[in-house]
Amino acid sequence: MPLIDTEEPFQFRFRADTTANWELYNPVLGVAEPGVNIETGDVTFGDGSNRWSDRPYHPPVDPTTHLFPPQVLDALLAKISGLYQRVVDWKPPRVSVTHKVAAAGYPYAVTRVQTDGRFIPGLVDKRYGGDFDETNPDSTGTAFIPPGERVDAFARRTGYPIATNASGWNVTSNFGEMRGAQIRNGKIFHDFERTDLSGSPAGIEGLGLLPDGRLKCYSALRGDTAASMVAEGVVHSWSYGPNLVVDGVAQDLTQKNWQYFLTEISARTIIGQSETGDIILISTVGKTNSVGLTGNDMVALAVAEGCYNASTFDGGGSAQMYVQGLYPIPSSDGATGYDGTVGRRKVGDCFLVNGVLATAAVDTGWMPLPLRSGFVAYNPDNPPSIRQLNGQIEMRGSIAPAPVSGSAVPFPTTDSTVADVPPLFRFQGAAKGFELAGNNDNIRKLGIPSDFSMTVIAGAATPLYVTLDEVKWGADTIF
Repeated sequence: MPLIDTEEPFQFRFRADTTANWELYNPVLGVAEPGVNIETGDVTFGDGSNRWSDRPYHPPVDPTTHLFPPQVLDALLAKISGLYQRVVDWKPPRVSVTHKVAAAGYPYAVTRVQTDGRFIPGLVDKRYGGDFDETNPDSTGTAFIPPGERVDAFARRTGYPIATNASGWNVTSNFGEMRGAQIRNGKIFHDFERTDLSGSPAGIEGLGLLPDGRLKCYSALRGDTAASMVAEGVVHSWSYGPNLVVDGVAQDLTQKNWQYFLTEISARTIIGQSETGDIILISTVGKTNSVGLTGNDMVALAVAEGCYNASTFDGGGSAQMYVQGLYPIPSSDGATGYDGTVGRRKVGDCFLVNGVLATAAVDTGWMPLPLRSGFVAYNPDNPPSIRQLNGQIEMRGSIAPAPVSGSAVPFPTTDSTVADVPPLFRFQGAAKGFELAGNNDNIRKLGIPSDFSMTVIAGAATPLYVTLDEVKWGADTIF
């Protein structure tokens, strides 16, 4: 993960390009970020606000050593020395995860990365599945098709504790092609595909990350392009849309005729930022054409959670949020989803954030899980139990149908309500789903709705018991 300067933008990198491209893009370089003309060897250093053409030139890079001239190196070393203590003393922002139920009745979770009133460069990162942009740097446009990767896998391999799905991808004519403006580390891999709402609107709006840590909304509808975004200094971008809040102004999606988003309810992912720098990730529970929200309800939710800039990202089964080892909101996919995995869907890119989950030290110890009539502990030496350990609620043990005439019986293929979550461990209403393993690899899904009953969902598998070891979720944050 990057070292982060908490007071001003600074990046240990440089850009190198031809004279023609420098003049074409004319970007804003970050503070002390070198920009090298590979044809002349001239170098300029950014200040975080002025464009390349407005910055003074320094003597060329030494053609023999390929180093910057001594006066430039001295200036860089002085800046690095000044940053050193702040980097050493830096602590990740606090992260809170809260489950809520909106007035309209749908449950959702909010992950808030609290920056204490600052914009923090390097706090946010973007990655593609399999780091496709690095392994296939020449694949752009319609050829830019990263492999899908699970959200938790993105987090584990990059070291970022917070990850959510982001950009959409083509699911019709060129499966897997990323949608909209796709930029990573200032390099363009894909541009907006259209500039109107006459077809699928997915991918014509989204967010760009600026060097100072600000998230800004961009839109092909107002003439933004990937090139103009890079010229403005955008480091990374994520695309889908529609934008919900732009510079503090709530958008009216009915005026823009956002078609699909005005008529189809679904699970949604919203990524935004407060006016003071907090990163706000919202993931709602839902199922396409069945449960969720749409239209200006999405706008109202982003406003209610304090977003100054916010955009909608890929929803449905793609909507999922991962925080420090847990899925506060899993994918709504079942066994018939894209990947055939309950609660998980692979995605093409991810929005990654640094931070530490902020909870008080809590250890309730293992407490009995109250079972419904007709169900018993499969192993009396390891009875069904539940506890909170710091920021995590977790269960253990196995549940079986009560024996009949002394003989074990399997779970029926219909729904079976087996237990209830004790009041001490209840959350703020968001329905949850988990996979339970049984004997002979029989898998059944467990649902915990807003009444906190625990129901083994109807299915063809008929295990003699199901284990609870994978039932765990993030506790409501305690400060």
